Order: sequence, then structure tokens, then C-alpha cells
Amino acid sequence: MAITKQPISFTKEVKNEVSNLTERNVSENLALLSAFIKINSSLILRGKEWGLVIHSENQKTAKLILGLIHSIFHVECNVAVVQKKHFTKPGNDTIIQIEVMGNVKNILSALQLYSEKQQFNSLPNYDFLRNNDVKRAYLSGAFLASGSINSPETSNYHLEIALNNDKQADLIINQLHAFYIEAKKTSRRNQVVIYLKKSEQIADFLRVLGASQSLLKFENVRIQRDQYNSVNRVNNCDLANLNKAVTNGLEQQKKIQLIVKKMGIENLPPNYQDLARIRLEHPEYSLADLVDELQEVAHVQMTKSGIYYRLHKIEEIADRLRGDEDE
Repeated sequence: MAITKQPISFTKEVKNEVSNLTERNVSENLALLSAFIKINSSLILRGKEWGLVIHSENQKTAKLILGLIHSIFHVECNVAVVQKKHFTKPGNDTIIQIEVMGNVKNILSALQLYSEKQQFNSLPNYDFLRNNDVKRAYLSGAFLASGSINSPETSNYHLEIALNNDKQADLIINQLHAFYIEAKKTSRRNQVVIYLKKSEQIADFLRVLGASQSLLKFENVRIQRDQYNSVNRVNNCDLANLNKAVTNGLEQQKKIQLIVKKMGIENLPPNYQDLARIRLEHPEYSLADLVDELQEVAHVQMTKSGIYYRLHKIEEIADRLRGDEDE
């Protein structure tokens, strides 16, 4: 029995691409680790020794985090793959756990996640996030930890990052301001969620992460959808105008029939007679169609505004005749 390969989600595509980027310097890697570990880790205490358990559902992201911890802090880590007890999406049934034992306080201090005053409630300060490249790395770490983005194939644009507290949410929102991205914040199941819903801002966020291939895919799909929606709007507008023209034409036809009954078309002013006959026969014609028909049948050149004016006058004559009939 063949196993059907599940399509990769757009969130995973973005995370894989960001995880594969290798051009970050030490300051940027520290910022990425700081954001990721703040969101996706927990402290454990074994005897008198603090430990840190970091988790990720993405293999490439876990490999990146493990490699950075090894290269920057030179500590040994235990890695385990844990089966989820409950999962709803195929291919999303395992969690990779990285366990760090020893020197944990020093590691967290270097990441500005621990201080003697704030203990384990610390967050990076302004100096730590001192330039835009470091801010980009911090935002990358936050997205890798708990970010998600809807597929550009869907009609609902949405990108979010779920966080554990308001302070980090406000910190990330402030980092986004440096790139003119305005995120909103809400609460959901004991978490604080910052999110973007405008397609332009989501594209800007992907640009900030350096996810150029994902950005290209997102923009291509977005352009195609915008073009499709634009064509639909034009078609809907054309259909509405056509319906309106037919409705008006039928009303004018009724009024010309009253003129035929009461006085005869031949008693209309000469420059109205040909137009009245054509409208009587063709209530579905638009003003442009009437222009062409007058030219072809009566060899009369007239603009759409001229035809509109004359039709209005014909309607006034019919209305007067109906008024006389009512008296």
C-alpha cells in the first residue's frame, strides 16, 4: 500500500528557509536564541542543578538551535524525539526536545533571560537589540518558536506569533515598529498573540526574516489573486450596469408604446422619431448600442449624452400623456 506524502504547510516552508540561513553573526545568533528559548523552553531542577528543556516541532529549526548552543556555549545537550499524545495534522505528531544541563544560568544571562534582580523573568534590553540586523534575528527566533502563517493560496491573510506574556509581546511589537510593521495583540487560551492580517505587512515581515523564496511565492500568489479579484469586480460592475441599462430600456419601451397609442411616433419632433423606433424595438440596447444603430439605420451621428438627453425628453412627453389620461 503506497503512502501518500502530505503537502508541506506554508508555515513549515518559511521556518525551513529561515532555519537554513547561515549569514548571522554572533550577536544575531544570540538574539535568535534569546527569542526562541524565551518562548519554547522550560526550566527543570534536578537536585541542586538547573536544567533547560527546549522544544521544537520543526526538525530544521531544532538542528539550528542545537548547533547554535553547541557553537556559542560549548555545552553538551541531550536530544529526544517525543511522540505527541494528541495531534490533528498529519506529519505534525512529534516534538524534538533539547535538554541542557549545567551552566544554565550563565547561558540565560548571556541571552538576557536571567539576572540577579529579575531572576528568570528578564528580557533583552535596548543595548542587546542594538541594530536592525539583531532585531531581524530576534524576530526570526520568535517566529521559529511559535509563529504561523496561512498559505497564500487561502483568501484569509493571517500571520501570528503566540507568546507567554505581555512583556515579550510588547517587546516584539516594538521591534516590528523599526520596520514600519504595525502588529496587533490579543489573548487566547492563557497566551498573548500578536498578529498581522494585511498582506503587505505579512510580505514585509517575510522580507525582514530574509525568507526570500517564501516571499516570492507569497507575492506571486497574492498578485494572481488581486488580478482575479480585479477582473471579478469589473465583471460584476459590467453586469450591474447591463442590468440597469435593460431595466431602463424596458421602462422607456413602455413609455414609447404609450406615445404610439396616444399620438403616434410620427408626431414626435423629427430628431426624436428614429431614436424612439429603435428603442421600441431594442429595449436591451445600451447607449453605445443606440449610437451605432442610429448611425447604421438612420445615418445620424449622435453622442451617448445626446441620446440620453433625447430619451429623457421622450419620457417626459410620455409622462405628460399619462397625466392627461389620468385627468
